[in-house]
Formats: sequence, structure tokens, C-alpha cells
Amino acid sequence: MIDNYLPVFKIEDQLAKEPAKKIEEKLANIVQAVTARAEQKVNKGLGSKVMTNIIKRLEVLRDGDVDQKFTVAAGCTQCGICAQVCPVGNIVMQDGPTYQHNCSFCMGCVNLCAANAIQLKGQRSTARFKNPNVTVKAIIAANNQGK
Repeated sequence: MIDNYLPVFKIEDQLAKEPAKKIEEKLANIVQAVTARAEQKVNKGLGSKVMTNIIKRLEVLRDGDVDQKFTVAAGCTQCGICAQVCPVGNIVMQDGPTYQHNCSFCMGCVNLCAANAIQLKGQRSTARFKNPNVTVKAIIAANNQGK
């Protein structure tokens, strides 16, 4: 898939690699395996185990106010999409998005901002990737399932 974690990857570079990843073909294989209820043993390599441990440790070090890493540019149209796609209800619209310090750092607000007005401090790219198979409307509906 496209690596869209903005602190690490440049989205432009990732988009250039997209055709070689054969995403649709791999998704079709996954759907087929799930439909067939196929069982596969996954062997994690050393690199995967090391990265998992590093990420877990970084998660512990992350403070509770990670949403302070977001900035909202003057181009914000106050459409409210950011608040609607936030899975934890961390954003309230008050003359633009206002973060409530309960951020899960999913970066949905950044990646789905229609005006590209929400930025992440230290991001490597201003480009954004939006999965063409998942609509903003579907994300909002999924967030509202338990309400």
C-alpha cells in the first residue's frame, strides 16, 4: 500500500512507486484468501520485530497532547470534515478545528482535509494520499456507528 505516515514518508515518492506495488492484484489475492477462509502462517522477520518494538516504545513516550503537532492554515474553509472523520471525537469546530487533547494520531484530519489546510509539524510532504476505494462519507458513517 501507499506509505502515508507523514513524519517518515514523502507522499510524492510513494505515489510514484504505486504502479509497481500491484495493489489491486494483491487486494484480489487477499479477498480470495479471506473468502476461501485460507489459513496462512505469518513469519515475522527480525526487521519486523525490531521495528514493532521501536514503535511500541515511541508510543509510550508520546505525550497526551500530540494534537499540538497539528497546525491549521488560513486556507481552512471550516467545512468540518476533520471533526467528522476523527474516530475519537477529538476535534470541535470553533472558528475552525479545535483539538481537545485526546488525539489517537491517526492523521485522518490531515489526510482528508479538503482544503489541505491542516499540516503536521515536521511532515516530509504537503501532498496527501486519499484511498480511492474509501470515501470520506464511508469514514464518517463508520465513525457514527456506535452513536
